[in-house]
Amino acid sequence: ICTEPQEKDFESFFLTQDPLHVFLPKDHPLAKKSTVSLAELSNESFVLYRDDFNLHDEVLKACKSTGFQPHIIFETSQRELMLQTVSAGLAIALLPSRLGPNEVDSVTNVANIASIPLTNPEITHKLHVIWKRGHYLSHAAQLWINFVKEHLNEIES
Repeated sequence: ICTEPQEKDFESFFLTQDPLHVFLPKDHPLAKKSTVSLAELSNESFVLYRDDFNLHDEVLKACKSTGFQPHIIFETSQRELMLQTVSAGLAIALLPSRLGPNEVDSVTNVANIASIPLTNPEITHKLHVIWKRGHYLSHAAQLWINFVKEHLNEIES
């Protein structure tokens, strides 16, 4: 999940985090910058994940605290459609950096999209693994949890 779990109901561990980047067409005036502040995006058209995605609320909250309401042209659950919209020059997208375009995106014009770190505020997408406290976990689930925890400990060491 993307929010801090309630400890009384769930057991959990932190999995990973990823800062949001601004994805925009390479010919956009902001595409040459090394970072982009959220305030610089106040006049842009946005494509966002739908409101049942945690990132939707995170972006709206950050825009509101920065002093503007984003102009949202549409919302979708499909990452590739978001990137196609950016590639076509119709909108910008705020996504975790790892969700940016790559060479396996067959329909998206990857070469036409710039990825710029978002600053002021920096928004970080955090992921936690959770399971219901006191509920049965299969042997496979227990093995997977132990494997991931050990792997994360190795990375931190």
